[in-house]
Amino acid sequence: MAASSSMFVNPANIQSLVTVKLTKDNYLLWKTQVVPYLRGQRIFGFVDGSNPPPPITIPNPETATSSDTTAEIPNPKLTTWYLQDQVVLSTSVSSLSEGILAQMKMKSFADTLAAIGQPLLDQEFTAYLLGGLDTTYDAIVTSISTRIDQMPTEEMFSHLLNFELRLEQHNSTLEATVGSANVATRQDLRSRDRKQHQYQRSSHLQYRGRGRHPRGRGNQFSSSGQFPPSQSNNPRPTC
Repeated sequence: MAASSSMFVNPANIQSLVTVKLTKDNYLLWKTQVVPYLRGQRIFGFVDGSNPPPPITIPNPETATSSDTTAEIPNPKLTTWYLQDQVVLSTSVSSLSEGILAQMKMKSFADTLAAIGQPLLDQEFTAYLLGGLDTTYDAIVTSISTRIDQMPTEEMFSHLLNFELRLEQHNSTLEATVGSANVATRQDLRSRDRKQHQYQRSSHLQYRGRGRHPRGRGNQFSSSGQFPPSQSNNPRPTC
């Protein structure tokens, strides 16, 4: 059992190796990552059926030498196989997007009811499916629910997928708009800071220029570097 448990796959490990979650549009891309991963872990046989479950019971080894060949015991390998199969299932489910996972759950629920002779009606299937959507889909849920005639399941899935695509496009456009606004704001702030710095530097240079070259009446020099002749000290004006 210890040797078998070493083959178990921790579902958390797949997140670092399989970076693409399965959606309605990227099956081939998703497959190119998931299949090599499962084969590398030696558990792909649980997916393609090449590793089928072992027999439920096996002959009792204690009665192998006796004439009683009908004595059988539960096969311990079946328990190991089942545990590994559940790990593979959990690993695969962790690589599915929410939309694909919801469809799988609804299909499994409908198949279970059909297997016991209580097939799910189209109206009930629609009610269960729409009831599992969050408030983001309120617009499309209201549109489908208020129809007089029953919408076929395939058409309903098509409308839901188209609505989801529009939401993704709107979110992408909104993110791009917000990003552009942030860039423009940063550029405007940098431009203001640059202009303010230039103004402060220019004002500082002008102030220093006035201090070095005073132009007051009492501080004028001649071209020879001497003071000009002094004016008469006589306070009385000359007529």
